[in-house]
Amino acid sequence: MSITYKNYTLSKLSLSISEASKLAGFNEKYLKRLIHTGQIDIIAPPNFRRFKVSAISLIDFIIANSINLNNVKGII
Repeated sequence: MSITYKNYTLSKLSLSISEASKLAGFNEKYLKRLIHTGQIDIIAPPNFRRFKVSAISLIDFIIANSINLNNVKGII
């Protein structure tokens, strides 16, 4: 099942820190700073130790900050 959001196809709605940082093109430390400052939302799935990054929030951040979307091919 896939979901379309702002012309991007998502195969899942949450990403690990590693997946999200690779997708957006910046390092994990910077991504964690964005999460702690509330610029990117996280999801805390039940029975998981680690939180996940909201794919929708990540897309919104990329669009709002004019990161080159050509580098983000078919998100996720």
